[in-house]
Amino acid sequence: MTVTQTTSQDKKLSYIKALVWGKSGVGKTTSILTLPQDKTVVVALERSLLPLRHKQYETWKVGSFEDMRDAYRLATKLDGDKSVIVVDSLTEINELAKEHIVRTRRPQLLKSQDKKLVGIYDEMMSQQDWGLLDRLMRGLLSAWVQLPCNIIFTALEAWTKNEDTGGLIRTPGMNGKLAQHCAAFFDLVLYMRAEDTDDKPHRVWQTYADTETIAKDASGALNQVEEANWTKVFRKIRNSTPKTKGGKS
Repeated sequence: MTVTQTTSQDKKLSYIKALVWGKSGVGKTTSILTLPQDKTVVVALERSLLPLRHKQYETWKVGSFEDMRDAYRLATKLDGDKSVIVVDSLTEINELAKEHIVRTRRPQLLKSQDKKLVGIYDEMMSQQDWGLLDRLMRGLLSAWVQLPCNIIFTALEAWTKNEDTGGLIRTPGMNGKLAQHCAAFFDLVLYMRAEDTDDKPHRVWQTYADTETIAKDASGALNQVEEANWTKVFRKIRNSTPKTKGGKS
């Protein structure tokens, strides 16, 4: 028998799987500072760790798609002391996966290791390679979001052609259909943006989808716009009262 029997109150089902995305420099990595240092592991390229340099977060530096596989194996062995894993960022992993495909399938095309990472492998990818990229990224996401802890991915913002309307919409920065379909892997998809209040700019998370932006709140506990604070959002979801039909609790 391969079916796992449980209940909807199983502790494993209370773990939150989230994606926060937005423009470069909007504060996605900085928002990690709202998580407890002793409970959080950060998986990131070394250059992504600068905002955390004065803190004591456990960090796993990755520089290749193979490193991400090693990081996942480490994550499966974490003890209960760590309750949150942050992967920064999904956009960079997408580029590492393209690099991995090009280097392993056609290494003769890769003449330099010193080029800028983002975008340099696109012209080297065949139609078959794009299909492999989609499978690699979906497999990676499926594996990470099943870990028994809270998972947070970050991603850069990109403009993608809407499959239904033909217009452009803002999506997390990944290639192919996954850019528009990645929300299926997460409980929360939060679009991070700057908002002015009393003439003072601050960062917020948009939790609802609109005609231009992909976002999602499967918990039903969050406001349409939330303060960019992970501890407060996690607490709000866990302390929320389930709603019945008609919106009454």
